[in-house]
Amino acid sequence: MAKSKKPKNSSDREKWNKVFNALVHMLKSQQTQLESLAKERMILEDRIKLQNDRWVSDIDRFQEQIYEMRKKFTIQEMERMLEVAKSEFVVGLKQRDVAMFQRKFENADSELADFREWFDYLSQKCSEPNDVPRAATNEKSETRKKAWEDEVRRLKTENEKLTSEKNSEISALLAEKDFIWNQFNKLEHDMTEQLRRKCTELEHANGKIQTFTRNIEELQSSNANKDNTIATLRSQLDNTTATLRSQMAKLESDSVTKSGEISKLSTELALLKKCGSASVTPVLRRSTTGSGPSKLGGTSRGTDQKYLTVKVEKQSSQALEKGQRSSKRKAGNSILGAPNLFTSAFKVPKLKMSSPCVT
Repeated sequence: MAKSKKPKNSSDREKWNKVFNALVHMLKSQQTQLESLAKERMILEDRIKLQNDRWVSDIDRFQEQIYEMRKKFTIQEMERMLEVAKSEFVVGLKQRDVAMFQRKFENADSELADFREWFDYLSQKCSEPNDVPRAATNEKSETRKKAWEDEVRRLKTENEKLTSEKNSEISALLAEKDFIWNQFNKLEHDMTEQLRRKCTELEHANGKIQTFTRNIEELQSSNANKDNTIATLRSQLDNTTATLRSQMAKLESDSVTKSGEISKLSTELALLKKCGSASVTPVLRRSTTGSGPSKLGGTSRGTDQKYLTVKVEKQSSQALEKGQRSSKRKAGNSILGAPNLFTSAFKVPKLKMSSPCVT
């Protein structure tokens, strides 16, 4: 019976060991998984920070470029406006010179008309009769006429020369105006093209910023999901740890209780053994040494010996029943494998019935 209980205890112990090892393995795997998730989270956070710093530096660089471009555009626009103002000022000056020359030309024409009128008046006055002889008058009129004709010819040549100079200046001013206007159109075209190119670069930078924002949102969502997973695993680990601790505390309390019961049963068994040995020894002595002279005395001694033998057997049977009950309780409730009360070498002592002495 003790041999059949011992394998049962060992099998229970093996089962509990397997369960405990499985729980330990599960806890270790969860711990390694949590550590790997924590490492991945740290790596992801470092990557997000690095990417964020890189994108922030790119944004700052783009903003600086945009600021420099706007500053350059402003300077170029101011230079263009200055060139336009200068060209307009030069054109205004040239137009003023043209107006002045035109006015001088008109004044010269009016002076020429006045001179002609004056010449006609003088010629008419000279043609009237007077006291001077006719020959002298004719000579003087001819010389005066030649002088006036020379003066008119000179004035005409000067007028033509002045007109040609003013026409050349006007044509030069018009050519300069056309050149300035062409330069202005070319500069405006270049500025428009550069502005369009910079707008394209700005749109490209805005697209990069939007992509960066989307990537940050995706990384934040994945980080939040990993945080939720880590929190769930930690809660599961805490629950499993609490369950294992409660089970271990229960097992420890059960083992303490069983150890107390085992020590109590061991004490009772030792007392029963002592009582059994103390009650068996007088019977043996009485059965070996007792001899009476009369039949009545022998009969009484025999009945006493039978009574003592029956009492010892009853006590030994009670001790055996208590040992069996304690071993059953031990086999049913013990988990950690307490020591057996009876070993395989234990044998129940046999008590011999001594026959009464017949005289």
